[in-house]
Amino acid sequence: GHAKQQQKVLGIVSTTGVYGNHDGNVVTEESALLCEPGSNADIYRKFEEEWIENTMEHTSDCNNTTGPRQLYIFRCAGIYGPSRSALHTVYKQGYNSSLANQTNQNATKTNRIHSYDLAGAVVSAFFKQRYNQTSRKNTSSYRIYNLADDKPESRSVVLSYAQELLATIGYDTLPKTKDKDSSENSEPSRSSQTRLSRRQREHKLVSNERMKKELLNDTLLFPTYREGLDAIFKDPSTPWRQA
Repeated sequence: GHAKQQQKVLGIVSTTGVYGNHDGNVVTEESALLCEPGSNADIYRKFEEEWIENTMEHTSDCNNTTGPRQLYIFRCAGIYGPSRSALHTVYKQGYNSSLANQTNQNATKTNRIHSYDLAGAVVSAFFKQRYNQTSRKNTSSYRIYNLADDKPESRSVVLSYAQELLATIGYDTLPKTKDKDSSENSEPSRSSQTRLSRRQREHKLVSNERMKKELLNDTLLFPTYREGLDAIFKDPSTPWRQA
């Protein structure tokens, strides 16, 4: 007899930026996608739609072998980890928390996730798919997950916490002074300006309930930025530990 054809499964990494601005309200996987036309997030939105359409066509047509039969879309909040975090930002650039607190009193809260929890959720989804195949459970052809931690917080608060951690080992976290010759290089990059502009315009609180319930057994390794930054701070491979 013919060997049973393995079911094709695809996971794509998208962004919670596809939700756009929801005026500080909670967004779930069912919320409207209000990202600005032509934005980077809009590119992700179109990418999602194309793969969902491809998957639905493949599911309904047994002779279609070009697309997956099961699609997972992982909408990720801001990703941080051992090589990229608020600690790295403060270590490289310094940070004036008193000035930031004066200018960011009404700063919007942003969403983030540690790279280890992100990886755990993605791997869990594929193991879950294998279990469903083995047990012959019927599942929908695609499933969307928001990947974010439990505590949205403003960037200024997170940077201030990073500053406090570095100060405990005597690191001078005041902003670095730049001479006139380096002023051109000190201008923020276009990508960082775009992120800043988006943070000022968009405000939403990302729900992670589906991810926690279905993929992580209600347990995050780093439920908030504090646990995540605490672990990164102690990592012996980081620049402030090797200085």
